[in-house]
Amino acid sequence: MGTRRLFILAVMLVGMLSAAPVEAQDTAARQLARQFLSLIDQGQSPNAYRLCAQYFTSRMTEDAFSAQISVWRAQLGGPAQQRNLVQESVMDRDPQTGQPMTINFFRFRATFPNGSVIEDVTLIQEGGQWKVAGIYRFPA
Repeated sequence: MGTRRLFILAVMLVGMLSAAPVEAQDTAARQLARQFLSLIDQGQSPNAYRLCAQYFTSRMTEDAFSAQISVWRAQLGGPAQQRNLVQESVMDRDPQTGQPMTINFFRFRATFPNGSVIEDVTLIQEGGQWKVAGIYRFPA
């Protein structure tokens, strides 16, 4: 094997070995992101709001959150008929402040009765637990 092939193989192996623990860590975060979106689909905005970080709740009241969820549900025609995770990433610092912290970002593509949207869910750790720090939806 040439030097270039060995280098590529070594990089792939290191990438696979270092990715395994991150993948295991992120399982809880991924499950929380899915649970959060499921609660929104079911119209259970108070329960979804309880999964949000203080960062989020200090910027949006529960009433405002519930009102936004109601608007989304009306616009989209009901709960998601299908939802697929299309991207996820882990960052080790806040991109705005540079503060060290773990941030999990998940992007889903969801199909609703009235169309498809991209859903971005961002999670941070708060008190040793994953919490939703943001959600953003836009047309797919």
